[in-house]
Amino acid sequence: MSNIHPACKPVSGDFHLLNVQIKEHVAKSFTALLTCNIKVPYMKAVNLEGPPRAARREAIKDGMELGRKFLAEGEAGARSVCLKLKKTKWLPQQLVNVDEKDLYTNHPLPGFRDSQELFAKEEELVPPGEGWIRHSPTMLVHAHSPVYFVQKGEKAGKYCRQGARPGEWVDIDPPHAPQEYDIKVRAASASCVRRGTKFDRAVTLNDVTKIARLSLKLALSFVDRPATGFALFQGLRTSEAAQWCAENFHKKLLPRLAEKIHVYKTEELQEVLEATLKELDTEVMKSAFPFSGCSALLALLLGNRFVVAGVGDCRVLLLEGEGKGAGSTRLLDCEGRLDDEEEQLRFWQAGGMVVDGLLHHQQADKLDDAKRILCAPNVFDVLLAPDDELDVKQVRGAYRKLALKVHPDKQKDKDSVEMKAYQYAFARLEESKERLEGMIEEDLEACKQMRRVLHAEVHTRSGAASLLGVDWTPASDSILEEIEQDAAKAAKELKKKFAKLQVPKEYSEVLLTN
Repeated sequence: MSNIHPACKPVSGDFHLLNVQIKEHVAKSFTALLTCNIKVPYMKAVNLEGPPRAARREAIKDGMELGRKFLAEGEAGARSVCLKLKKTKWLPQQLVNVDEKDLYTNHPLPGFRDSQELFAKEEELVPPGEGWIRHSPTMLVHAHSPVYFVQKGEKAGKYCRQGARPGEWVDIDPPHAPQEYDIKVRAASASCVRRGTKFDRAVTLNDVTKIARLSLKLALSFVDRPATGFALFQGLRTSEAAQWCAENFHKKLLPRLAEKIHVYKTEELQEVLEATLKELDTEVMKSAFPFSGCSALLALLLGNRFVVAGVGDCRVLLLEGEGKGAGSTRLLDCEGRLDDEEEQLRFWQAGGMVVDGLLHHQQADKLDDAKRILCAPNVFDVLLAPDDELDVKQVRGAYRKLALKVHPDKQKDKDSVEMKAYQYAFARLEESKERLEGMIEEDLEACKQMRRVLHAEVHTRSGAASLLGVDWTPASDSILEEIEQDAAKAAKELKKKFAKLQVPKEYSEVLLTN
């Protein structure tokens, strides 16, 4: 027994229990399972599982290799073989003399001993794919779906979801069995440098399943192959927005793909891309560079299906044929015009304006009354100037003056987009008047404090210190600690005052978190 690893040698005539099993999965795949109970230098159980195989003979061959390596080099050697087996493809001639009986009764390697008594318990079924975690003693759950798999009992091997009522379970179809298509994909990009700066960003996701697993810890085991993605972002004024989208779009796309383990319809894949673009747009508008702007194009290939979605100024063409007979089919055409009605309302409300065909931050001297109301950050600025007195009389007087200017019925020779802006502006003017009057009547003093908070530079130390009435010029650490305590106390008092008010939704969260 000199060729046996010391951890596998028997002590006082007792054999360590070493067992190799072949487990059949629900998806008709097979894996080799090696189990060993080691007695010295202390009790320890080793469990290793080989890769899924389509044929049982291949799994048996894996088990033989795992057993040999374990006896020769112990646990570390067996684990290294386990990793190599994932890349190994057995040839037919290597499987000729493979016999499953050799794993148990007449195993050719010394030190093997059958330990089937260790597996007398009811065998638990294992669902295909990754991402399953324990939900209960008899069920697993795919956390991102969520789909449940029954391992034991009358419904063993079944998939289900939770019903509308507590404790109700609804049977569903098994997950999608991914298909492998013989399709080769290549991607390349080229851009024209403007003003000495590269505004475009191109990103290729060679294998979305691998990227999801490594970067986001997500399991995408149920999508067809090849599974690849491509994204192109073109900056408009600067490259900041395009750069941010290129670095973060996969964090929005891949979690959505992981939400379903059944087959995706093409329309559903289209919705996934569109939802990803909408979320990117929302994040960019909240970021530090909303006026950078970019056009975006996403493409996703899953198996034999190719879907695209875009926003802004982008186009996708399918080129067919070669030479003189070549043609093209337009798959997507997004013009991304800034004079579009929905786009104009969106950037007006975000504080933007178009000058010479480009989107800029709004300039007060170039805004009419309707656009000023639309881009006002809060109800105070809709009706009052910074120096105006805060009382009901002042609010009502400002409302009457502005209502005459922005009422849609008073506008003439306005196109549809401009008229829409006046309709939205008048609606916001009325809503702001009602809210502001209610807040003033509720607690005028707290309302003044709220206006002061909204106009303060709370994101700077000096501005926050001025708001809270503390001196931010500490001479030592002890004084700094006292100032922080005073600031926390002042902030707590402000929150108590604001909690009593009917705070408008558009900035209630800002007040309660600053």
